Order: sequence, then C-alpha cells, then structure tokens
Amino acid sequence: MGDTSKGSAISTVRRVDMGRAQDRKKTAVGRALVIAVFLWVSVWPAAGAEGASSVEIDREASVFAVVTHKAGLAARLAHNHLVIASDYEVTLDFDPEKPEATSFRFEAPAAKLKVDDPAAQKRWYPRIAELGILSEPFGEVPEGDRKKIYDSMVSKKQLNVQSHPTIRAEIVGVSGAGDSGTEGFPFSVRLRIEIVGKSVEKTVAGRFERDGNRIRFEAFGEPAFTDFEIKPYSAMLGAVKNDDPFHLYVVFEGRLSPSSEPEPAQQP
Repeated sequence: MGDTSKGSAISTVRRVDMGRAQDRKKTAVGRALVIAVFLWVSVWPAAGAEGASSVEIDREASVFAVVTHKAGLAARLAHNHLVIASDYEVTLDFDPEKPEATSFRFEAPAAKLKVDDPAAQKRWYPRIAELGILSEPFGEVPEGDRKKIYDSMVSKKQLNVQSHPTIRAEIVGVSGAGDSGTEGFPFSVRLRIEIVGKSVEKTVAGRFERDGNRIRFEAFGEPAFTDFEIKPYSAMLGAVKNDDPFHLYVVFEGRLSPSSEPEPAQQP
C-alpha cells in the first residue's frame, strides 16, 4: 500500500493552488470590468452637451457693444456713445433643438475698445434705434475728441486697463421661451460680465435665429456703471455726464461648423 497521507497532502496543495488561480482570475475579470466602465464613462458625452454644435463666428456680422446715455443739465451739449470690443475671442455652442443649452464665452482686451467709430455707428444704429435703446442718431465726434474720450475711459478712474486688462462675459443660464418679457426676444439670458475685475450677473433679453446653417444670437439689457463700482464720467460739475445705466448690445452670428452639419442623405 502507498503512503496515503502523502497523497492526501498533494491533493490538498492542488486544491489550494486551483483556488488561488480562480481568485486571481476573478480579480483580473473585476479589474477589466472597472477599466471598461471607466472608459465608457470617459467617452460618453456629458449631459446637455449632446446635440450642441460650435458656431464659426462671422465678425463682420457680430458685435459686443455698450451704448452710454448722456445726462446732466447740459446734456444737449454732450453725446451718446457707442463703445465696441475688438480683437476679441469668443466661443458659441448652440443646439437648435435646445437653445437653453447654449454655451457662450467672450474675452476682449479692454485697451482695444473702440469709441464712436463712424462705421460702427452707421452699421449698428438702425437696429439699436429699432430696439428703443436710442431715440436719436449718434452724433459725429471729431477724431481728436474720440481720442480724449478713449483716454478718459481707459484711465485709472474708469476701466483702469493697466490693472484690469480683460473684459469677459459668459452665459450662465437661459430660461425658456416667453420668459424675457420683451417682444421678439423670447428668452431670458443670464450673463456673467466681468469689468475692472468685478464679476456681475445680469439678466438680458435674448433671441436665437436659424437660417439653414446660419445661427444668430442677439441680446440686450441695461446694467449700470455702479454695478461694477465705476463712477460714470462727469464734467462741468456734473452738468455734462454719462447716465449711470447703460445698454449692453450683443450680436454673434455665424455658421455651424462643417463637422456639426448633418451629412447629406445618401442616394440609393
């Protein structure tokens, strides 16, 4: 007869080894599942991002502008001013089926603002008047006076561009159709605006238009200089000055990026 205790020991060792192998296999499968789930989550689009398309901005058809309003006892001697941003960076992502998911971010150098540019005044006054922002055309401001206005605007007493070189804006919320209370502007758009380093949220009236692959976002509202702790310009002991409220007028238009456009139907 053989040594049964030795055979039993060998059988026990084999069972232990087989058990360890099965444990290692289960661990490997578990790790593989964890990795697979992680990869699936990483590539799956975030909620609200599905369907949004980037818009290639047409700068000739777009503007980020401020309209100031003259005030004071001698206001008839003053001008309403149009200030527009230049050299800006902007991203606009839009879902035609869900405008409430619109993403918009804007940055512009404060030192590159343009004041009372005659071409911009001519281009944008008709729409500004149509919206009731102004009731009279912008006055012609000589180049020398425009330079003085610009110097005052970027000085430490106003925008202080040396310490606060960037103006920013972004959409932080869009509520559904009919919420703005402004005819023709069915959306209420919550904008976060940063000027002189101070960030303020304001609700403006907004609208989105689509014509084929063209998208147009237009909005306007009425913040105030003191919202940003800026003292409005004043001269002649306040007889000539800018009113505290001003109008923000924004238009960004462009075409859906080619990668975002639907592919043409295949012919059978």
